[in-house]
Amino acid sequence: NFSLTVWGSKEISDLHKEIDITATYRFGRVSVSVADYWWEGDKFWEKEDHSSAKYFNLDNHDTKHRLEAGISWTISEKFPLSVAWNTMFWGADKDTRDGKQNYSSYVELNYPFTVRQINLTATLGFTPYESRNMYGTGGLDVCNITLSAAKEIRISKRFSLPVFSRVVLNPAAQDAHVVFGFTLQ
Repeated sequence: NFSLTVWGSKEISDLHKEIDITATYRFGRVSVSVADYWWEGDKFWEKEDHSSAKYFNLDNHDTKHRLEAGISWTISEKFPLSVAWNTMFWGADKDTRDGKQNYSSYVELNYPFTVRQINLTATLGFTPYESRNMYGTGGLDVCNITLSAAKEIRISKRFSLPVFSRVVLNPAAQDAHVVFGFTLQ
């Protein structure tokens, strides 16, 4: 019932890189998680001593890490809609005016389904209240509409490569992305 996930990325054309570590425990259809997000990468130029962007800088008032607690519930196997609430509770999610924690929150609905042996997931994500620094929203605002597709491509009798793609729309930011990837397990 316990999982530990590490996810990372490195932008090819810029200095951005990200490392996310998430611990999750599942109680039947409910799961709770704590995630550490760090995406400052090579941005050491922010301060003269380069301290704020360093990975091992864990000073709550100066770190670029963001810790988030989350809870998720899946309605049932027959109706697999999941509802998740995630809130940043420590680290770089600070109000720029007073330096206090913003507690930026994000709510997400996911509905998985299959069409012609392709696993699809429809996602709707929104912020329940203002989160200008974290999500760029001024209140209740939709910031994620995604359609994800995943399929295992058989390479040989012993090996299949799980591939995925996502079309991601962010109405709050007037932005869109397409993501392609593969999973190694």
